[in-house]
Amino acid sequence: MRVVFRWVVLSVMIVAGCGKAEDNEDKRETRNNRETEDQDGTAGDDDAQRRAMATLNARTLGDAVVIHHLARLKWPESLNNVQEYLDDKKLAELLKNPHTGDNPGYEYVKPTVARPDPKTILVYQLRDGKRDMSLPVVYADGKTGVHKE
Repeated sequence: MRVVFRWVVLSVMIVAGCGKAEDNEDKRETRNNRETEDQDGTAGDDDAQRRAMATLNARTLGDAVVIHHLARLKWPESLNNVQEYLDDKKLAELLKNPHTGDNPGYEYVKPTVARPDPKTILVYQLRDGKRDMSLPVVYADGKTGVHKE
């Protein structure tokens, strides 16, 4: 049953236009920024791995939220309601943000409508218990990225 839900999520993401040219440009810009930081010695491999893992955790939580919505036709009340969609991963482990050290390191915001705008933010990363908009977020369309206003 999980495979069916994942297929549905993937289908929704494809229809929503994942992988557009502007997304690739954003990724290139991010990669260039990281390379510059590494050359300056301001960011090491460990920090890059923690950032990547934090973003992956956020994406995993966001995917579980979307799958819950597709399966039950309603948004979960909290992240505690998505454990069954996380395979073997434990929710408690995913809630620890390896980049910021916060636990919980993510905040889920339940959409107020059944079909939110694709750019509605579902999952924020937290730093010192507050939303950090300089870190990637998860949108209702399943995409992950740094929010641009």
